[in-house]
Amino acid sequence: HRSPVPPQSSASQPPPPPLQTGIALLTLPTGQTLSRSQAPGIGWPPAEDLRLTEVMSNHKSSQVNWDQLCQEHGMGRTARECHDRWTRYLKPGSRKGQWREEEDAIVLRVIF
Repeated sequence: HRSPVPPQSSASQPPPPPLQTGIALLTLPTGQTLSRSQAPGIGWPPAEDLRLTEVMSNHKSSQVNWDQLCQEHGMGRTARECHDRWTRYLKPGSRKGQWREEEDAIVLRVIF
């Protein structure tokens, strides 16, 4: 007859690392920073996400002109970057099964 092992207190476990955002996600452990073309959709600051969400709220049509939309976004992103960011990360309901930005960054660090 063995007595149950008491659960370890959460105080003995280190806290999780803080989530990285923006350009920190594009920086490899070596200090090299990936370019936007090497990591499309990674490293968007919250202000750019907010702006893209605002712009998309004005587009009710299912047919989105991404070239026009990225100009309206006005933060130097390409149509492809805006499309990918919206469909992969920001579009309501599209997050089921999607990797988080931090997980994408981990994969890119391994590749590069």
